[in-house]
Amino acid sequence: MSAQELKALLVQLEQELADTELDDESRQLLGKLGDHIDSALEDGETYNMSPMMETATLLETDFAAKHPTAEKLLRTVMDAMVKMGV
Repeated sequence: MSAQELKALLVQLEQELADTELDDESRQLLGKLGDHIDSALEDGETYNMSPMMETATLLETDFAAKHPTAEKLLRTVMDAMVKMGV
């Protein structure tokens, strides 16, 4: 998966949640995840994945019960990052 495809997945996730009522913390975490992904794509293998994975795990926990489609997209994004070695 290319960086462009990964960004498209993130956009798809954001679109899925655009019309959804998210609490401020979840919206903030989603923005933070986007920032982490941008940094990871820029830095490549030198990027520390821990903060990004922590943010994703927090979102995944929140989305599991409330937003199952978003949770699936989030997992796809994270799997792609791991496979890219970022």
